[in-house]
Amino acid sequence: MIFGDCAVKVSDTIDPRKIEECAYIGLEHIVVNQLCLSSIGRSSTVESAKLKFKSGDILFGKLRPYFRKVLLATFDGVCSTDIWVVRPAPGIDNRFLFYWMASNEFVNNANQGAEGTRMPRAKWDFVVNHEIETFEIDEQKAIAHILGTLDNKIELNRKTNETLEAMAKALFKSWFVDFDPVRAKAEGRPAGLPDGISDLFPDSFEDSELGEIPSGWAGDTFGSFTTAKRGRMITKKDTIEGSIPVVAGGMEPAYYHNKSNVDSPVVTISASGANAGFVNLYFESIWASDCSYISKTESKFPFTCYLFLISSQKRIYDAQHGGVQPHINPGDLARLHFVNATENIFEVFEGIIRPIFAKVSSAIEESKQLENLRDALLPKLISGEIRIPDAEQMLEEVGI
Repeated sequence: MIFGDCAVKVSDTIDPRKIEECAYIGLEHIVVNQLCLSSIGRSSTVESAKLKFKSGDILFGKLRPYFRKVLLATFDGVCSTDIWVVRPAPGIDNRFLFYWMASNEFVNNANQGAEGTRMPRAKWDFVVNHEIETFEIDEQKAIAHILGTLDNKIELNRKTNETLEAMAKALFKSWFVDFDPVRAKAEGRPAGLPDGISDLFPDSFEDSELGEIPSGWAGDTFGSFTTAKRGRMITKKDTIEGSIPVVAGGMEPAYYHNKSNVDSPVVTISASGANAGFVNLYFESIWASDCSYISKTESKFPFTCYLFLISSQKRIYDAQHGGVQPHINPGDLARLHFVNATENIFEVFEGIIRPIFAKVSSAIEESKQLENLRDALLPKLISGEIRIPDAEQMLEEVGI
């Protein structure tokens, strides 16, 4: 099978200012090496000509193709012109074509034919000659189903983690930001908690320099128990190809490393640039670059409580200095105030959240293993080295 006979590049351009608002996909929205989206933009935020795509199309980032930004679209929208929009030719399954384009062999081939030194772009006229073993349509669908089963489990893990993280953040906000149990007791209503936990919360408020806070609680600053240390820049000696997220000051990982310099879970704070002051909580080990601060703490609080305390401080984002190149200083974190609850309440929260953290971390680790299995099976399936029954047996052995 020759790629040029199996794929059609779509070049349907459109002015996003002249259409109804729809989803927009830029290179920044596609996760490096993971075949999924980190977020979705809106067409109303972009101005120059874009490409239209439909659900079922394959999106391939042609700028720096070695980042392996490949996506199977599940909705209609517009995308950057640095992304190829590809559709299958008759007799070719679109999911099979997607996995073909996501294979390291195809990506490496695209990179070999790329033009440009600092900003290499893949050339369509080069990749059309990429060739693999011939598969009938039924075999294509079977291969796509095997690989898709792994991706479906990875996506399920991601959604489950989003739900678990949202539950943990909602509980933290309820107890330590909105003071819901205290308000309920002050108004003579049930706190909605077991008696042993409800009894730990006061039933009134008092005035403080931070405004009205629960009685017996106090205001404090992060500088009393935390520090912010810059990460380390990646040098030319480092290998940046890998699966460890590199936090380089943005809201999403910039790319991926083959090792970490901070263990999970960890909080980072963007040090400079448009996102200076942005706080992010990671449930996996990362490489924190010199564009980010790593927030560390002493043992004054249970660790999970500290993570939520610091990651809830969106006010750091408002402490930017400078105009052209915004930045924040470690002192901006140290000066932040927060409401300090009693130790026994933090300990109860810790006991509830720790198992949630463990589930999130376990799902992340499982997804990495599934990604490795998918990426190991992919080239062997499309080369014919492994046959479909053997691959199906491998999935059964890992419980998929």
